[in-house]
Amino acid sequence: MSLLTPPLKRNVPFRPANLAKGNPFLSLRAVSFLIVLASFALLPAVRAQLVATIPVGAPPDSLEGIVASPTFNEVYVADFVDFRIGFINTVSNTLDGFLDLANEPFGLATSPDGNTLYITEDPGFLEAFSLVTFTQIYKVTVNAIPGIPAVTSDNSTVYVPCAISGTVFVVGGPFNAKSIKVGAGGAFDAVLSTNNTSLYVTTGSKQITVIDTATAKVSGHIKTATETIGLVVTGTTLYATGVNNVYVIDTTSNTVVDTIKFHTGPGRFLATLPAVTPDGAFVYVPVAENLPSGAAENFVLVIDTSTNQIVQTQTVGNKPRQVACASNDIYGYSTNTLDGTVSAYNLAHPPPGQ
Repeated sequence: MSLLTPPLKRNVPFRPANLAKGNPFLSLRAVSFLIVLASFALLPAVRAQLVATIPVGAPPDSLEGIVASPTFNEVYVADFVDFRIGFINTVSNTLDGFLDLANEPFGLATSPDGNTLYITEDPGFLEAFSLVTFTQIYKVTVNAIPGIPAVTSDNSTVYVPCAISGTVFVVGGPFNAKSIKVGAGGAFDAVLSTNNTSLYVTTGSKQITVIDTATAKVSGHIKTATETIGLVVTGTTLYATGVNNVYVIDTTSNTVVDTIKFHTGPGRFLATLPAVTPDGAFVYVPVAENLPSGAAENFVLVIDTSTNQIVQTQTVGNKPRQVACASNDIYGYSTNTLDGTVSAYNLAHPPPGQ
């Protein structure tokens, strides 16, 4: 591993006082789908527009995971093809430098204090990297083809979903090195409930696996009408993205309480890895491709969490994989896998008084 190239020119860490208070699943868009998109324009407008397209990797299929720092003005991008992590400055929306790796990075997460970057790497590693000293903390072997990791709020435990074995590998905590089987399919994305008592894992199937973190055992499954891929939690609500739908799940009962249909016509549109704005007001959902053709899409859905309605679509680059929302609640970022770029856009905010 090398240091950042070129050297990172980091801004003052973000503080509120500083501000003025590939599991690929029809290339032709069905008429009904266009009608659904057109109907979004009738909903209340929110502020959002593309502000920058940031080159990071060599196209095609170079970029994977993305995560925003909770404390620094930075976003981290996994450049799978070039074995490196890109550092994007969220004030200037420019690329500050790269962290070179020995293996291909895929999924990213940060510690709650923003001081540690966790990187899942092919063929089966989890690497922890200090964002303070810019040195490796550790690198451990996990199961094959790791996905998007989840980190506990006390930073003691990292849960790594692993696609080939359909398991979650535990790093740290009382169940260190335990492998938890989550189903016959794969394991792709993992998120913790707000109180850290449950871990939710997508398996690329029509169910989400729930793990009791106190026992490191599967405690149940949440059934969905279509396959799910991505997850994000805000409060006691879990949003699960997948084919044609976004599912709204109550984490107190682990039941689906609402289904947001973003495509109702022929074909299967794949929504991938979402993010929630820091204020919890909106969820951003990238729609990556049409199935089974694999033709790329280029937009992100904006969901109002107070109504669970799609209030806008944001145009981005081709085949957006994952979204991150900057901690200052100003910009959102999408990795565009086919283009090797990151799209930066203004985050939506509720109208004044709401």
